[in-house]
Amino acid sequence: MRELLRLALGATAHAAQLVAGLQVHGEAVARNLALTHGLIVAERLSIVLTPLIGKDRVAALVQAAAGGGDLAAAVRALPEASGIDVDRLLDPSAYTGLAARLVEDAIAPEENA
Repeated sequence: MRELLRLALGATAHAAQLVAGLQVHGEAVARNLALTHGLIVAERLSIVLTPLIGKDRVAALVQAAAGGGDLAAAVRALPEASGIDVDRLLDPSAYTGLAARLVEDAIAPEENA
């Protein structure tokens, strides 16, 4: 147990050093996310579209987009998705999934967990 604690403390110290020097370059992040053409939010797309068009059709849309198709145009072409803001749906900055809840859970006192 002592060895495990020593290893954990060492790993934590190295992680802290790495994070201290971490820099986020917003333009590079945006450029890299744009390269996915919305596929980075395929999970969100599935959550929103599956009730409207079914799992198989969503999978086909994502697969076509992964092969070079235009995901936004394909979603816009769906009559079932006429009321959806496609740009917002495919914008990764508008979707953080469960991140907020996970952060709250992580920083909540134990008695609230």
